[in-house]
Amino acid sequence: MVSGGRLAHALLIALSVAGGVLMSVQGRANAGLAVEESSAFYSAAWSFGTGFLVIAVIALALPGVRGGVRRFLADVRAGRQPWWLLLGGTIGAFFVFAQSVVAPVVGLALFTVVGVAGQSIGSITIDRLGVLGMPRRGLTWPRLGGAILVVIAVVIASWPELGAASAWWLLALPLLNGLLRGVQQAINGRIRADAGSALAATFLNFGGGAIVLVAAALLAWAATGRGPVAVSTPWLLIGGLLGLIHIFIQAFGVRRLGVLILGLAMIAGQLAAAVAIDLVVPLPGTGFTWLEAVGAVLAFVSVAVAAIPVRRRAAEPDVATPVTPRG
Repeated sequence: MVSGGRLAHALLIALSVAGGVLMSVQGRANAGLAVEESSAFYSAAWSFGTGFLVIAVIALALPGVRGGVRRFLADVRAGRQPWWLLLGGTIGAFFVFAQSVVAPVVGLALFTVVGVAGQSIGSITIDRLGVLGMPRRGLTWPRLGGAILVVIAVVIASWPELGAASAWWLLALPLLNGLLRGVQQAINGRIRADAGSALAATFLNFGGGAIVLVAAALLAWAATGRGPVAVSTPWLLIGGLLGLIHIFIQAFGVRRLGVLILGLAMIAGQLAAAVAIDLVVPLPGTGFTWLEAVGAVLAFVSVAVAAIPVRRRAAEPDVATPVTPRG
């Protein structure tokens, strides 16, 4: 019989996989919108801006969310929490912008798998060191093996394109963003712990990202004199809503699963969906390869390996790095 704790753990992993699927669908929507608008700035600003409007309505309607936002901002003003935690949304903004720039050129699957390499390295480092108040988790063999497997999955899935010299500078964007995504997950988890609400953390994340991207879009409009145009494919406008759900899942699950397990579960869902999208509805000039499918399957295996429980005496105990208490 499966214990309640293990069942809850498995359900959180499944939820995180679903969050990864939403990331890839969001990426396809944002990249397609960038193609129609001929502007990554407009696509990214729409995605984050609409997501922020939705979460703002929710925050206004729920007293607990409003209270959590006020509590966290009060802690920042009083110096009990560092102000730079409010910059977590800019990492998400960079991710959405990179989606809009890179995915239309190299394909959604390659964009995804290259970002995975950076995310795996960043996540395992954060878990090991207990950065940003996250519980410090020992570097067990299953966790290390899962991280190594997912990097192998990246190499396999992106092998055909790695020889194209013209793509290297583009691949640097998702790689850098992958390194930063573990930091964003840890920031969202810390805000959730302080605010007492995953929705409050989501609101603050989208607020920061929306400010940056809307400002960038307005500057692009002023510089080019060409504003956004009406889209011919309405479903491309749902990127903001999907990103909103993804960030909520991230904030809700990160302290329970740890940055590495959460990240690997999302990576598995993200890769599987990216491969399916490149197979069924690819972006113009991109398409499906069987190596991408092999990489996605291997990514799922990496999640299963990393989640293998170990005996306490074989692993360093999880220790929460102290977070400065409120007055």
